[in-house]
Amino acid sequence: MIAKRLIPALLASVVFVSDGSAGPPVRRNDEFTGMAQAALSHPDFVWKSIKGDGCRIHYQPGSFAARHVVMLLRSAERSIEESLEFLEVEEYGRRIEIFYVNSREEMKKLVGMGSTGFADSESNSVYLVCKDDWRSFDQHEITHILSLTIWGNPHEPVEWIREGLAVYVDGRCGQYTINDLVRYVLEEDEFPSLKTVIFGFREQNDLIAYLKCGSVVGYIYETYGLEALRKLWDEGVENVQNVLGMTLDELEAEWRAHILEGSSLETDVDWKAIEDHGCG
Repeated sequence: MIAKRLIPALLASVVFVSDGSAGPPVRRNDEFTGMAQAALSHPDFVWKSIKGDGCRIHYQPGSFAARHVVMLLRSAERSIEESLEFLEVEEYGRRIEIFYVNSREEMKKLVGMGSTGFADSESNSVYLVCKDDWRSFDQHEITHILSLTIWGNPHEPVEWIREGLAVYVDGRCGQYTINDLVRYVLEEDEFPSLKTVIFGFREQNDLIAYLKCGSVVGYIYETYGLEALRKLWDEGVENVQNVLGMTLDELEAEWRAHILEGSSLETDVDWKAIEDHGCG
């Protein structure tokens, strides 16, 4: 339960975006750009907003997000802090706009696709499905915003390292860690090769591709450090020999051996539940 002493401070920071009620509207053109401005101006949505440390979250009255606004704000603030810590950056200096919607259908109205999460680095904004049976991936999408704006766009092919980084920083899928699930899939020998995933990311099963790249990116970071990971981000995998001193095949063999060394699982993985419901 939220301590009562926090409530006045939180209420004082609430900023209401015009919802048709009395009072002057927020001057959107002065504060928002691009996709964020379009979202706030969308005729099918009514928004209320609350400012936090480094972010502002936008939610619809009466929604699941509205009932959990304090929790969501604290989660977003923590996600920004953890992503910056990973990137070894002390301060971002810009406010991230975070929009919570109720469904994939609403998401499609805002961003043009029915995903459960979306990040737009140009407008510094994040869009998340938020409901009672789905956790919002604020850490994942905030990591996209911060990595893309601080590091710039990764070298082609981009998906494996861009998505892998966000998956690794988020760290979990359902009730499991990323490596717990990766170990399970490796034991079942159902992963495509690292080369296949890197050069054909969007042609793979989404769950498998995201898990593998998240685990491999995490292994590079934990074994060779942030500097090596940043070089691969900037220079691409064709330079992996110079950065890590090995080929992609050798990296995959080393990573596989590391993952299969042991398991932290105390119960069996319910893989069907992950396949059916996803990581939320």
